[in-house]
Amino acid sequence: MPNRRIEKLQKLMAADNVELALYATGGNMQYFLGEDIFTWQRTRDTGGGLSAADWHIHAHFQNKPDVILAIPVDSEPVLLHTFERSETLRHIKMKKKASYFAMLKYALNDLLRGKKKVAVGEVCVRELSIMVGEAGRDIEIVDGEGYGESLRLIKDTGEIEKLRQVAEFTDYAMGIVAAALKPGITPRQVKQLIAAIALTSGIEGISFDPAVIAVRSGMPGSEDLFGYPIDEPLSEGTSITFDFGYVMNGYCSDYGRAFFIGKNREAKEAYDALHEAQLHLLERIKPGEPLSNLYDHAYRSLERKSLGQYLRRAWDRDKDCCIMGHQIGIDQHERPWLRNDISGEFLPGMVVCIEPKIMWQGLCYLRMEDMVVVTEKGSEFLTRFDRSRFEL
Repeated sequence: MPNRRIEKLQKLMAADNVELALYATGGNMQYFLGEDIFTWQRTRDTGGGLSAADWHIHAHFQNKPDVILAIPVDSEPVLLHTFERSETLRHIKMKKKASYFAMLKYALNDLLRGKKKVAVGEVCVRELSIMVGEAGRDIEIVDGEGYGESLRLIKDTGEIEKLRQVAEFTDYAMGIVAAALKPGITPRQVKQLIAAIALTSGIEGISFDPAVIAVRSGMPGSEDLFGYPIDEPLSEGTSITFDFGYVMNGYCSDYGRAFFIGKNREAKEAYDALHEAQLHLLERIKPGEPLSNLYDHAYRSLERKSLGQYLRRAWDRDKDCCIMGHQIGIDQHERPWLRNDISGEFLPGMVVCIEPKIMWQGLCYLRMEDMVVVTEKGSEFLTRFDRSRFEL
């Protein structure tokens, strides 16, 4: 059966005169192989569970691959791998070539012979580039990550269904966690509960280290986002905010909610305003709308309640950058990021996370992050946990 994704890639390669594309164990490899589950993809030695959409330089870019997907522009792809991976890859119906780890580069040399222009993905990019350079100093190395990103931008119906399923599971998990949020439990115990839900449910795992951020109103440390000790029991008057996700069938969720233990009028009003802003953002996500305007829409919505000053810009070091989310799929973070300085527009089939956040120093930190699919006429939430539930 033809691999339509690889055929589309080869057309892109041909247009750029690229003769070979190389991908190590990351999101693009999973996408082009059409495989849902690689238990080895998210290990520190290979993919690391971090995507190229993160603009920090992650260590996994420097790692050495033990599986390489090599895609020639005009012939069938080849999966190069170590003998240790043979059993893991046995079910994949593709030409394969196994070798010892130290000899993997020689297996690649055979495919590189006579090539002038080769595209390399970002996972393990340093080592792959070294391998290419050793095979031929005249070989031009170009970015291969963008090919996969352009094809992964629009999710097909099967991908959207997988994202819908992992979103539903995340809602289910949030219900379990919310029921456990009582005075006496610690943020560390809550983090462990989030992971335990994945383990007991038999899914692949968590998308990233869960964030459980508590702020106790008016107390020392309440002006610092991370001022609440991870082993300090929660108590009345504390907001607790989440950022977590799971991996099911090879696709990720990324999700945020906030609660308050007890009652606080100002915190409740701020949360209601954040909820209203989130619904306002959903209205603005539809085909043809620019990707860059979400932060401004969220600010204006909050400013109606005189709360715009508390909208958190981003965790980016760039003070001129305002982020309101990102695309999601095989990786937790996929391009495009929903930044105020980005070009482009929403398209049907995109699945994004929108995540407005309020940081009211001394009072609370609030976050609401939902997965959203762009439809032909608008958009809809994939995560649906009760957004009005706040005071516990």
